[in-house]
Amino acid sequence: MQQLEPLPIAISFQWNLVRSRYAELTDKIRTGLLPVEQLPLWNAGFTRIGREGGMTSCNNYTAQTWHTWMGETLENLLPWSQPLKQRFNDADLNFKNFSYFEHAGDIVQHIDSHPMGLDAHQQCNVNFIVDSHDAEARSYFDDGNIWYYTSEVGRAYLMHTGYQHWVTNSAPRAVFQMRFFETPQTVKNYFEQNPLDIQ
Repeated sequence: MQQLEPLPIAISFQWNLVRSRYAELTDKIRTGLLPVEQLPLWNAGFTRIGREGGMTSCNNYTAQTWHTWMGETLENLLPWSQPLKQRFNDADLNFKNFSYFEHAGDIVQHIDSHPMGLDAHQQCNVNFIVDSHDAEARSYFDDGNIWYYTSEVGRAYLMHTGYQHWVTNSAPRAVFQMRFFETPQTVKNYFEQNPLDIQ
């Protein structure tokens, strides 16, 4: 088992509004005030929020429903999201989206879905730890070797989502993601050559 080093990414940002809006949206989904469309292909639900994007709701990998928020309404709360997307575009990175989620328990082993025609291993996430209350929380992936990283707040790590990956965690945890349809090595090289410092 080998520990991953964090990427050279710093995000100094007050996440309070993101977190309160996420709580409001997930509460509306739980109480039925926002409709959930079932997506059998991904074995998950989807709630459209705004013109683009929305929130997925999945019960397969966590004890409680795992809600992941993405798209326009999230990005509108992140004043640096559009310039960052432009940076990725200028570098010819195949960027998918930004997303945000919270959970309070383990996430079981799974492989992320990917578009038809794309190699499953040509995808990865950069996971920035917004908050974590379990000092022992760890995220893992298995590419023949098992890699892991801790949940140190303010650090960002590369997760290879084309292999089995999972999280051990026993307390509230919040993660901001940058999702790419690129090999992890491509994304790692980009950030090592272009460190990110958002103030």
